[in-house]
Amino acid sequence: MKKYIVLFLIPIMSVFLTLCSDSERRMGLIGQTSTVILNIGHAADHAAVNPSIIDRIFRFFTRDAIAQTAPASFSSIKVRVSGADIGLIEKNFTPYGSISLTVPAGNLRQFEVTAFVAPGDPSAAVSFRGTAIANLPAGETVTVPIVMRLNETKIVVPDYQNSRLVILNNINSLSWIVKTYGIMRPYDLDYDSRGRIYVVNDQVNFMMRFDNSNLDNPQQINFSIDSLTNVAIDRKNDIIYFANSGNLYKAKLGSSVALLMTTNPPLTLINGIDVAPDGTLYILGEETGTFVIYHYDPTANSGSGSVIGTPYSEADMLVNPMDIFVQPPYIYVLTGVDPLLRIPIGDYSLTNAVTYGIITYPLTKPGDFYGPRKFLGLRNELIIIDDSGGNNQLISLDYPFFTGWATASSEIGLEFYMPN
Repeated sequence: MKKYIVLFLIPIMSVFLTLCSDSERRMGLIGQTSTVILNIGHAADHAAVNPSIIDRIFRFFTRDAIAQTAPASFSSIKVRVSGADIGLIEKNFTPYGSISLTVPAGNLRQFEVTAFVAPGDPSAAVSFRGTAIANLPAGETVTVPIVMRLNETKIVVPDYQNSRLVILNNINSLSWIVKTYGIMRPYDLDYDSRGRIYVVNDQVNFMMRFDNSNLDNPQQINFSIDSLTNVAIDRKNDIIYFANSGNLYKAKLGSSVALLMTTNPPLTLINGIDVAPDGTLYILGEETGTFVIYHYDPTANSGSGSVIGTPYSEADMLVNPMDIFVQPPYIYVLTGVDPLLRIPIGDYSLTNAVTYGIITYPLTKPGDFYGPRKFLGLRNELIIIDDSGGNNQLISLDYPFFTGWATASSEIGLEFYMPN
């Protein structure tokens, strides 16, 4: 996957309203307010309206399709408004009807909206989030469009040897859901902006997509590319990246696959991929016997891609690396010697990397790993699957400082182990 993640979404759209000179004179007056209507309604709410082009762009959870419905049922919506001169305002709303609130007038009001998925909903998502910036003239009503995308997910574990997915709400869940589908041997997975799950299987030449954690509406995505082992989705631009061995591919979600690169310089093995908030990639792999991390711009060279800067490579630290996760201002790497590395973005060496944990058995204390394999999901904490041939644990860690160690899975019976 990552992954992806990002347990993390950057501001999606900044909306600056053009104001006449009269409105500008009324900005920022002490005690003056504006009424704000947040437009996060999905297309079905406006089916009878003849929408403008801009309205179509800002539909809930979609960029240009006006027939989609919201991807989940919601229990509540939290709105946070901030500005240099007003501090932070936070309000909670029910998920029904329009959202309207009174905000102190002024420039560059920042809006952050989080929609929380209702308990019991089968979505793999826990929440969706969107942001916008607007200028608010005093005494006026302003509509602010918010584009929402996936924010946090449940913990969905690719249980490779048992040919199933295991879904937990959180690391402390006392119950879990087990789902199987045909010949699926899940090797890696990620999520699109609506929270749908994409699963790669190293034993077939296609990918599976499921609408939710019930594995509803299964779709076989045929790429005719054998032994897919890694997948990562750019949720902002609706692009999917995936790899087998040393080849990296990309496709526009909903379109045919297109070869992105055979890596330059060539990689003989790709161990992990993640998408940064700016759409660039971090690729963990092996180059002629040396493990490296590439920062890669897939849009460079007219879309054929190019490595940015100098690859990260230090033989004594990147030993048998397994996966990579981007959470600015750091990237995180799982390895076979120092289980967890935290590397500052932009530091093209590992001299400033922070290491955490040891690989040992038996496990007796926080920081003890069998052998970390995968980062899982989009969360406000790192979720790691740790295994060694059938000895498995799920690990939760707060980042960036690796506090809050918690584990689970002895009762779940995970068998993620796969050959290196």
